[in-house]
Amino acid sequence: MTKQYVSSCPQTKSAWDEAAARKNCSAVKQSCTSPDNFVYHCLANSWQNKLIEVCGVWTPIPFPVCAEYNEGGNLVQENFFTDCSGYNPPCPNRYPSTDAYKYPDCFIITQEVTTETTISKTTTTTATTNINQSTKAVMTTEKSEQDHTMSLHTESPMPPFDMYLPYSQLFLSVIVSAGIVIPFISIISVVLICSRRNMKPGGDTPETQQEEMLRMVNRMQT
Repeated sequence: MTKQYVSSCPQTKSAWDEAAARKNCSAVKQSCTSPDNFVYHCLANSWQNKLIEVCGVWTPIPFPVCAEYNEGGNLVQENFFTDCSGYNPPCPNRYPSTDAYKYPDCFIITQEVTTETTISKTTTTTATTNINQSTKAVMTTEKSEQDHTMSLHTESPMPPFDMYLPYSQLFLSVIVSAGIVIPFISIISVVLICSRRNMKPGGDTPETQQEEMLRMVNRMQT
């Protein structure tokens, strides 16, 4: 394999011959063609984004297009996506692939820089988007947890009113019962006291005792 990526290709006959002597393609063992036809080339690849020095088969270029090195097929061939008829100098309708140095505009590669810049921008944008999404996801999770905690503290249910109803009824019953029982006990006590007085000698007359009892009851009611 003689392929080697380079930053520039020879653009004069002397520079081309010097590079060819250094590459020494005739000494490379191969079974594609005769050693005389297996010669030095410096061409752009099919994507026009790399320059390649390589030993390949001498090939006629039949149209005014740039010669290229197809890395997939390891072939020197014409690149039909380039029209070098308007270049300075222009490509002729037919020329050998070893004359590629005469048409230096075919060595201009710009797609590589554009592609790398695009990939870099895309990678940066993707990374920034992922970071923003992760930050939003974390903030959303924290907010949900805070809302849940606040709801536990603020939404405690008030005890139902029915819970206190039996105690209220019992309290009212005690008050009513006391209001009935206490006067009744007082009346019984008065009657007993009056009865004892009737049993004493020299006590008051029954009429006097009844009057006194009525007075005592009236006092209690007032």
